[in-house]
This record gives sequence, C-alpha cells and structure tokens, in this order.
Amino acid sequence: MAFNFNNLFQKTLITISEEIGSLAIMKSYNSGISLDEAYKIPAFKMAMDIITNTIANLEIKNYEHLNNEVIPVDHELHYLFNFKPNTFDTAFYMKIQLVENLLLYGTAYIYKSDQDLYVLDTKHMSLEKYTDEAEVVVGEVIYKYSKYSTKVIPEDKLIIIKIAESGILENGEVILRATLNGLNLISSTLYNGTSPAGVLKTDSKLTKDVAERLRESWKEIYTGAKNSGETVILESGMEYEPISNSLADMQMVEQNSSLISEIARLFNLPESMISTNRNKYNSLEQNNIQFLQLCLQPILSAIENSFDKEYIDGNQSFFRFDTAELIRVFEKEKIEIVEKLLNNGLISLSEAREKLD
Repeated sequence: MAFNFNNLFQKTLITISEEIGSLAIMKSYNSGISLDEAYKIPAFKMAMDIITNTIANLEIKNYEHLNNEVIPVDHELHYLFNFKPNTFDTAFYMKIQLVENLLLYGTAYIYKSDQDLYVLDTKHMSLEKYTDEAEVVVGEVIYKYSKYSTKVIPEDKLIIIKIAESGILENGEVILRATLNGLNLISSTLYNGTSPAGVLKTDSKLTKDVAERLRESWKEIYTGAKNSGETVILESGMEYEPISNSLADMQMVEQNSSLISEIARLFNLPESMISTNRNKYNSLEQNNIQFLQLCLQPILSAIENSFDKEYIDGNQSFFRFDTAELIRVFEKEKIEIVEKLLNNGLISLSEAREKLD
C-alpha cells in the first residue's frame, strides 16, 4: 500500500482539561541556523556524510539467548531495516535519513504504516506534553506532523529514537554561524579584493561626483583576481598608501582551522577524519576505535534500545548492529584476540574460524 499521510489516524486535540492534566510544555525543532546554511560548510557536510554513510552500511541483527549461547534469529525488522523498508526508499537511504535527523535535532521518528517503515522529518514534528492528574509527571504526549498538513500521529504508530534534547543545529549554532561567516568573508575577500590594496590620498578637495568617478574607475581597472598585478597609474597630486589585508594577515586560515576543530568536537568525530593535518594517533586502527566508541556507539545504542523497546517482549532477545568491519586490526593482533576469546570459552572453534575468515 502506498504511503499517504491523509490516511493517518485522526484525533481531536484535547486542550487543558481535568482528563489529561495541564499543558506542561510545547516543543518544536526549529533552530537558529538552517540545514541549507550548515551544509555550505565543507567540514560539516563531510562529518555528516562520514557518520551517516558509515551507519547506513551497517546491518542490524536480532539475537537470542539460548542454552547459554547467543544465536541470530529471524525478525521482521531485520528485513525492513536492512533491505526494503517501504515501496519508495532503500534501506541505505532510510538509515541515512534516520541518523541525519538524530544528529541534527537529537531525536528521530519512524512511522509504522502497515508493514512499512518511514523516517519522518523531525523539523516538521512538534510535541505537546500534558501532566497527569496530579500534575507531577508527564501523563500524555501529543505528536503533530506538519510537513504537508498538520496531522496528529498516535504514539503507537511511532518508533521514537532519542540521543539528546537538542541536536547539532541548535547546540552548535554559534560555531556553525562563525564558520559560515568566516567562509563568506574569505570568499568575499578573494572575489572583491584589489591588488595592490590600499588608500588613494590627495591634498585637493574632491567633489562628490569626482570621488565617485574615481572609485568606479579604480574598481573597474584593479578589482578582482583577473586584474591582479595591473600597473597603478595615479593622477597628478595623488598618493597611494598600501594596506596589508591578506588572508594570512587577517589570520583567517588559523581561525578557519580552529573552527574545523570545533565542528569535529560537535560530532565527537576524530579530527583527522575531516582534516588531514590533525592525525592524532598516526594509526588507522586507533582512529577507527575512537570513531566507533565516541562517535558511533551512542547513536547505535540509541537505535538498538529503541528497537528493543518497540519489538522485544522479555529479555531473551535483543538487536545489535554488526560493527566488526569498523575495527580492522593487524593479522597478528587479530589472531591473538581470537585465541584469547577461544581459550576463555567466549566463542566456539567454528566461530573462531569464521572470525579469521
């Protein structure tokens, strides 16, 4: 069945009443800097692409504890999440959408329609939280989606994945805005800069019309990269005083490098992954471990826990992403690790052979 938001469950919005308590908080996901603006920052786009594409390539599996062993089991979500979530999207693209919303807004929403899954745009979601009868804790939350028209979505139709109260667009607004302004300034300087750059001085008083014609003439002859190196010809009685305003003198390069470091911190991303000059470990393995533990693992755990809450009844089954491919170690280290696991009885001989390919 094709997805149609007009078929969403209709619900009359109940305002403040004794039945559900008082309106406690209204939340929307508007941010000070737009996604289009943020994506103009190369370091931001690179960080987003690295994280979303990496997770989109990972397979999530369902496991079950059976006779003191953990074995993979079939589950409907395995097919939906890893192969075909709905009629229109591939699993790869759906995961990219999911992780993108988590990073940008701190929360992602998956809509369950019949046997299909759809990632909703978090920026179009809004929440109304109502207290319970005692007005102590939240008793009910009303979810509204306003991408095409405003619809109230029942909570049982949603898989809600949350890693923070707010995302990078809000938390990193100052850093992102400063980086964007810096890039715009560099672009403007390169485009509008004159060579040589300086001030024209004269002892004579110039009329407004003469000053304006002189300014336009100077701009036409000397402004822009294509006119770099042109010979300056001054009229009688005029002096030229150069002004140093190179990118190096304005410390733009250093400032831009510092802002790239801050963007990496926003994502908990090893800086060397978005800047070749910042390889802290000089080791691909160590970078991958930091990338997995500090950047990816919180996101993966949030998705896993949400799926466990939604689909698992009891504690014998659980979902986990397969992250083995992210940690590539030298062959000697790999053999030593597998040998320890085997000797300690944590894996079987056949599993050891499988890990060593």
